[in-house]
Amino acid sequence: MSYICSVTNPTLYREALLLLAANMHRELARVEHECVRVEALRDEVNGMRDAVKSKLAMVEMELAALAHAATPDDLTAEIFSAQMALPATQVMTFTSEAPTRREWRADIQQRVYRLLRDGRYMSTIEIFAELTAQAVDFTGVRNPTHRLVQILSAAPKIMASRSKGWSMESLDFPSIDVEHASTAESPSS
Repeated sequence: MSYICSVTNPTLYREALLLLAANMHRELARVEHECVRVEALRDEVNGMRDAVKSKLAMVEMELAALAHAATPDDLTAEIFSAQMALPATQVMTFTSEAPTRREWRADIQQRVYRLLRDGRYMSTIEIFAELTAQAVDFTGVRNPTHRLVQILSAAPKIMASRSKGWSMESLDFPSIDVEHASTAESPSS
């Protein structure tokens, strides 16, 4: 593409080329920004693909275990022990009918207990992301994060900290006042 033309005023021609170059620099910056965004999106999609592949491998392993299972009781014990060995982000629950709201809340609380059992703090957004990664269904909920906060606030073992996030309630034992205990045990004279 040639931008050479016959202009009688070289200053005007120079100004036009400078304006054209500035516009091309802006367009180049916009396209480079778009490339970065697309690469980040590609990485995110690749991560999602890898997660689906790993979950598919887990399901295929379960199906292989089902083929070799002897009795339903043995199968139940095998699945239960496999769930206890998996990290909290990989435990899946399958039911044949839709759970009640109470069962749904209890399931969310149990999943969050498993997420927080090592004593770490997690924000509401992090917990919500983990739950959606575990295929917890929030469809039909108008504001899912607000509903999650309500469920976590009602959970007896979970504590909220505005600065740190959600955590499991620590087991604080009452301190023993040694001086008071020794005077209470000594006989009165």
